[in-house]
Amino acid sequence: MSFFRSGSFALFLFFCCFFILLFWFFIFSCEKRINPVIFWQFDLYHQERFFSHSTSEKDFFSTNKGEIMVVSFPSYQRTCLVKLYPSSSIYVRRVSAHFGRVNIYLDSVSGNVLVISSDCNFYIKDVVLEGGILRVLSDGEKIRIEVLEGSAKIFDFNIKKGQGYVLEEDKIYMIPKEVSLVFPKDGIDVTIPLFLWEKVQEAKSYFLEISLDQDFLNSIFFSEIKENRFFPDSFTLFRFSGSFFWRVWYETEDGRFSFFSETRKIRIPSF
Repeated sequence: MSFFRSGSFALFLFFCCFFILLFWFFIFSCEKRINPVIFWQFDLYHQERFFSHSTSEKDFFSTNKGEIMVVSFPSYQRTCLVKLYPSSSIYVRRVSAHFGRVNIYLDSVSGNVLVISSDCNFYIKDVVLEGGILRVLSDGEKIRIEVLEGSAKIFDFNIKKGQGYVLEEDKIYMIPKEVSLVFPKDGIDVTIPLFLWEKVQEAKSYFLEISLDQDFLNSIFFSEIKENRFFPDSFTLFRFSGSFFWRVWYETEDGRFSFFSETRKIRIPSF
């Protein structure tokens, strides 16, 4: 009697199925759920920090027009962050760590969101970011992604640094170059809050951001400005420390956002 007609074949199939089930059980048992952490949340109007480093089990995060929020997906020696600028939101479908790799699935994004990844995978619809910085812009009708550092993938196609992509139109475009800062100079003491940068001909509006850290994870000021300068009647920096960092970028008439400018440091003297 041949092998295929004997009970040995049935036993062989049994062990194959058993080991396949055992393999998938091992795969899923090694998967660890990660709860997001609200790393930073700041009220821009009242210059108040709501809270930071607060663990959350919710899956929807949003900011109103006077807030900035940074959501972290903590993992050892990895950076997995999402920064929400004013009037933005994300819906997190799933977060897990699988064989040391963190996978974050964002089902929806609206407004202006910055995705920062180092050794973790972000999935946004058909886009995958494995490492780098990705800007996601959505007005409810179209989603634009702009690669500021690293590269992203959509199916088998690479979107490189300096490229933007409109998901609904299958269209690639180039990110406008950064604006040049003029004043204040890097590292100087500032007593009068005057910020000045070069005018860009194609700019529709500019964005000024000030933070406590050079990575802009602790932002305390953000404003959309029509001119290439910022000199308010009254301006108070939230005094966590005496040093602050600032940068500028702009939006063009056709809806593209530029690279960030260089980062400059200023010091506010104590009186």
